Parts: sequence; C-alpha cells; structure tokens
Amino acid sequence: MKKLYKRSDLAGFKHVFIFFSFLILSGILCINFYDSCWFILFYLCYCTLWGGADAIWHECGHGTALKTRIYNDIFYQIASFMNNFEPVRWRWSKKGS
Repeated sequence: MKKLYKRSDLAGFKHVFIFFSFLILSGILCINFYDSCWFILFYLCYCTLWGGADAIWHECGHGTALKTRIYNDIFYQIASFMNNFEPVRWRWSKKGS
C-alpha cells in the first residue's frame, strides 16, 4: 500500500502526458472530420477530456500529482486556465477555513 501512496514525478508526467496527448489527438480529429458525422463523436471525446482537466487542477492544487512543487505549480496554472479559474485567488481562498 505504501508503494501506491509514494509520489513520483515520472508517474505524474506519465499521466499528464497521456492526458494532453489524447486531448490534442481528439482536437486534431475534430478538425479533420469537421464536415462529417464522425465530428460529433470526436467532439464529445474532446469536451470530456477538456473537462477532465479539473482532476489535474485539483491534485496539483494539493501538490499530490507530482513530487516536485514547481511541476505541480506549472500544471496547476495550465489546468486553471482550462477550467477558467483564477489560480492565485482560488488556491488561497480556502486556506483560512
């Protein structure tokens, strides 16, 4: 069980890389199939993946997605943009409670 709780930059980068690779791939497929019925399927995949940025935002906000703080902060900023959150105010708004 302790092995599962251990944070790692390699595992975090692997998950983030897979996420952004599929996001970019589904976006490219949306562009290429814009004039066909397949666009609907690829667009639903793209939108679902875009919404999945909330999980990255949440874990990076806690500092648990990656081991190194600077990497957590970088992906926190990116995911905040994707979720339309203002990152500094959002991160510090719950600290006092």
